[in-house]
Amino acid sequence: MKTPENAQENAVSSASEDSTSTAQSAPSPKPARKPRKTSTKTVLPRQWELRRDKGFKPFYYRISAFPKDPYPGVKRWILLGETNQEIQNTRIRTSNNYVIVDKVPSDIAKDYIRQNHYLKQINAAEITYGLYVFKRPEYKEMWEGKKPYPEKYNSFNVFPRLIGVAIYGNPVGASAWSSISKVINKSRQVKELKRMYVADHILRAMNNAESKLISNSIDLLKNEYIDVLAIVTYAAPDQHHRGTIYRAANFIFQPTGSPSKSQFQAYSEKTKQRYVGGWTQSKSLGVSGISSDAESLKREFGYPVALKNISGKFRYVYIIPRSVARRHRAGEIEAFKYGATKYPFSPNFPHEDFVKKEFEFYSRLIVWYNGTEQVVYKSNLEPEKFLTHPKSFEKEKTEINETLTVVNRRIEELNNLVIQKSHFEKRLKEINEHLDMIGK
Repeated sequence: MKTPENAQENAVSSASEDSTSTAQSAPSPKPARKPRKTSTKTVLPRQWELRRDKGFKPFYYRISAFPKDPYPGVKRWILLGETNQEIQNTRIRTSNNYVIVDKVPSDIAKDYIRQNHYLKQINAAEITYGLYVFKRPEYKEMWEGKKPYPEKYNSFNVFPRLIGVAIYGNPVGASAWSSISKVINKSRQVKELKRMYVADHILRAMNNAESKLISNSIDLLKNEYIDVLAIVTYAAPDQHHRGTIYRAANFIFQPTGSPSKSQFQAYSEKTKQRYVGGWTQSKSLGVSGISSDAESLKREFGYPVALKNISGKFRYVYIIPRSVARRHRAGEIEAFKYGATKYPFSPNFPHEDFVKKEFEFYSRLIVWYNGTEQVVYKSNLEPEKFLTHPKSFEKEKTEINETLTVVNRRIEELNNLVIQKSHFEKRLKEINEHLDMIGK
């Protein structure tokens, strides 16, 4: 069988065999052209700047299937770490040897957030970093150039997997950056940690995965953006977020007060057609000239309509001192803190009881079924199922209860029959034993 590799050899040997019967001047056959192979080279996003060395093949997760439903290769890896005691202990004690924080393409970062983050949406991803995990420590050393790659290796096993994403960008609005401290006088001196998600149940042994991603990404950011003096981020009490991971990463709590209790988001059949996720957004409403108070939302979107309070946010700030001398950095941090006039920094983080009360308030859902009738529910996570009036379930509930009564009665009758059957079988056995004792 001819192959692209031996086609030329076959052609030459065929020509020499026929040389005795053909003229010397006859043209020799041309070598067979190798068929063009379809390119399998990975098309890299222009933002990809991790590695440029020859032979590097970046690994992309199937984001739609990760991490909620890992495909078999990842499942096998997880199971190996759970069942193999030696590997499990090694990963627990030296988990830092398995991970690295580096850049990630912005399109991949946005897809990852959309698939996994509770907000589901991110419009801009200016600065993006990823938390990668290696299957073995030596693979990380190869990646960092401390060890050479073997002549042959399986890139699926050797190259890292993306398990977390942090997205930074410019704060929205002048009030966001100008109200932090007097030290800040330009918008470019502040960056906001807009979204973060870590699938730390995949890296089960690393309980501080979020803190590592934050701290290492900030180190990369402050070296690349030398004007940045602070990182600001927010925690949502309606998601029961207290800001524990920010505290572990040396952020400072800056209370900014609670928003108005009379401002709401709406969810209805109309809003599902206009807004991503179904919930109204205050900015979009403002552009349309619609207020966020309950009466305006009911008038605009009709009945039934579900309302939830616009949640307040806990602000946290990470101060970046720029002094070369270490002894001057503490003074920079103190000057930054004392420069906060509108919203003074707090030495304490929000108390757990306070977060719990905030969570209960912002988690509730108020559904208006008409102009006078409303029902308050404890959770606003699935507003769709609460748009149906509770009274519509009463008839179904009555029918189900009646059916269950009939079914239970039939079950009781069947149980009685089973008991009678057992009794008759036992009596029949006794009778047969008695008759068998009669001599023939």
